[in-house]
Amino acid sequence: MQRMSHRQRPGRPGGRFSLSNRRMLFLLIVVVGVFYFFFMQQEPRVRQPIQPGPVVTLNYQNYTALDPRYAGRQDVRKLLLDHNAFTQLDTTILGMPGLEYLDLSANEIAALPDQMSRLGQLRVLQLSKNRLDSLPPSFAALRRLRVLNLSYNRFGRVPYVLGQLDSLHILDLRGNATLPAAGIDSLRRLLPRTELLF
Repeated sequence: MQRMSHRQRPGRPGGRFSLSNRRMLFLLIVVVGVFYFFFMQQEPRVRQPIQPGPVVTLNYQNYTALDPRYAGRQDVRKLLLDHNAFTQLDTTILGMPGLEYLDLSANEIAALPDQMSRLGQLRVLQLSKNRLDSLPPSFAALRRLRVLNLSYNRFGRVPYVLGQLDSLHILDLRGNATLPAAGIDSLRRLLPRTELLF
């Protein structure tokens, strides 16, 4: 009677095949994990939890817009939307007339809307690390603005509307490397009481 080799013993009919299966399963898990991290986690989102009260914090979430359910909220005074994926200041934000502090830094905003005057109560506006290269004329309506951060954007010249914001205490233009020195000097003359960071 022929003796069965250790590689052909009952209970281990496919040792090499089983090892191959384990390798394939491990590879599949790795591929699914990579896909989830780079695609599912990075998928922009709009629907957000509705936070009551005067301070709404929705930063570091990869949002592309503010949930429309926030529209018309007059009780919100401080809105933190930094480090998301906004490409514009949407109409929901413009529909929050009580805002005094708005942080949209570290997004992908390339232009601001002409309806900026609807945010006339703003005192602090953080717009650093976006893609702005100009400001709309309606920006001059922000007469209560005290702090304006436009650092690390793409301004190639000083927006003339900044010279009309004589209520500013701090204006940050750092990181806009192509701004001409003459424009900065002119702005300093127009806003002598403003701390200009450049």
